[in-house]
Amino acid sequence: MFNRLSNTLRSPSQIARTFRRLGWIGFWSQIILGLIPIVLMIFQGIFSSKSQLTGVPDSGNILSFIDILTLLFTIYWCFRYTRLASKLENSNQLPPKVRVTREVWIGIIANLGVILLAVLIGMITVGGLLYVILSLPPGAATILQPAPGGALINPGPIIVPMDILGLLAIMNVILAGLIGVIVSLRLLSCL
Repeated sequence: MFNRLSNTLRSPSQIARTFRRLGWIGFWSQIILGLIPIVLMIFQGIFSSKSQLTGVPDSGNILSFIDILTLLFTIYWCFRYTRLASKLENSNQLPPKVRVTREVWIGIIANLGVILLAVLIGMITVGGLLYVILSLPPGAATILQPAPGGALINPGPIIVPMDILGLLAIMNVILAGLIGVIVSLRLLSCL
């Protein structure tokens, strides 16, 4: 029993190595996964016809912007874990355990916020797509191919590829937040 307890106690240098390794893993994985939603949001902001017609961004775009900002904060926080590792290695700058634990909890809460916002945005998006599908007559398709020289009069709502790319972006944000939570929980367990 005492051997098991002595194996679980870690020195500050071992904790520092874990913080550095997991901090970089979280940082780079969140950067890679977060790049797709950021690029898609910029693309949608430039080429979207919804915001150009009304001049006012919809609530989904506002929530997406807040979620991206929160994701950028969690990316910074994973980088901060690597800086905290440098302090843990230096015995002169050794921070108290309470402060280290608090910083890990901030990372957990921020990443859970990313996931919660992304799930909320995903539910709004899927609800909108479901409305489009349910508004079609039975057996109808959303593929429109007018005859040459023909005109479409009020084709109704259609699902465009940008809608599916939006769902992909939401899934990437959820995965990035999940990786951040896993990294933070693992760091909390090594304290």
